[in-house]
Parts: sequence; C-alpha cells; structure tokens
Amino acid sequence: MVYRSGESEWQLLQEGAELKYGDRVKTGPDSRAEIRVYPTCYLTLADDTEIIYGVRTDGAASIRVLSGSAIIASSLTRKEGTVISFVAPEADIEIPEEGFYRLNVKPHRESEIFVYAGAIRIAGREIKQDHRVIFQGEEYGIWPIPRMDMDPFELWTRKGTSLLYEPPIRSEKRAVAPTARTNAHRAERTGMWYLDQVTGAYTFVPGAREYSSPYGGRYSVGFAGRFHR
Repeated sequence: MVYRSGESEWQLLQEGAELKYGDRVKTGPDSRAEIRVYPTCYLTLADDTEIIYGVRTDGAASIRVLSGSAIIASSLTRKEGTVISFVAPEADIEIPEEGFYRLNVKPHRESEIFVYAGAIRIAGREIKQDHRVIFQGEEYGIWPIPRMDMDPFELWTRKGTSLLYEPPIRSEKRAVAPTARTNAHRAERTGMWYLDQVTGAYTFVPGAREYSSPYGGRYSVGFAGRFHR
C-alpha cells in the first residue's frame, strides 16, 4: 500500500499516517486500506484500488476513485451539514447523510455505486437506499440492488465498521433496518476496537454475539469475558 503527494515518488503508507488533500493512495494485489475521513466516517479500499483524497469547494472531503472498489461507512447526519463527494469517472456523487455506500470503477466496464443505506445525489437528483446506479457515459440507470453474496472486501468492511454504522442485511423477504450507533451495550454484543497505547495498534475484541475477527479467524474470549466452547 503506497501513497504520494503531488509529483513526488510513491512511498509506503504506514499505519497512523495523515493524508493531505490531493494525495493519491494505491493498494496492491494483496492489501486493503482503512482511512478515517472524519471521526464518524470511514473509507475502505479493496485490493488493486487507487484514489485521490481530495477536497470539495465547500471544504469537505472528496474521494475520487480512479480504479478498484471503495466503501464509505458514515454516521454523519444531514443536520451536521457535511456533504462528502464520491467521484466516479462519469459523475460526482454527493453523500449528504449517514449510510453505507460502495463505488466500483473497473476497466472496460461501467462504473456503479451501491446505496445499501442512506441516500446519494447525482446532479441534484436524490437516490434512496436499496438502489444501484450504473453509469453509461453521461447517462445512468437506477436499479434495485440484486440479492447477491458479499465478497471478502465488503464482508471485511461491514465487520470492521459495524460499531460505526451497520447497514441493513438483505434477505429474500425483507431488509432489516440499520441499528443504533456505538454504545456500551452494543459493544458487549458485537465487540469493539481496542487501542494498545504501547504499540499504537488497534485490535478487534469480539463480543458475546460472535467470536470472530473482521480479518478472519475465531477467538476463545469475548469482550464481556465470556468463553466460547
């Protein structure tokens, strides 16, 4: 995973590094990235993804996806007034509220954005959750999100950001609404991220509901001290 500022050489992106507006970030074939855009808004990048971490005219963040897949999980509400831009080659997509959004930009294919929860705006037109937008040049089509299996990147993002924003789980019959944001009772059930002050690294500690890590593997001890047998 590397980044560069302006025309400088690519350099390794270390954990805890601070990006500046205009920086480019690129993941390799076996790496993913998690970037905290705001305290309650996270951006994750799949493998083989390149973005420009930019700024809107109003001073808010703008994420331009050049290639690959990126997800924004945010609990920024409309009342807070922060609008983030998710930029595809074909369009500037505004995110005005909390939600869970995935943008795919693939070579020789139409770009697409999945609005799992929340809403987006494209040229002033608002598109609600449970919809997929496929771009074809300057035109685009809006379709319901089909039922499909999550790929490892999306599963990793959902688990890693579940305390920030848990998107609806789709089924054949209905979609389960997103739940409340971080609180102690929720952390006891789902787990939490723990910052080791000595190493400066985060570790996911699972809760009572499931004893697994966003990065794979199982645990024997959960957040509340319960044992899994």
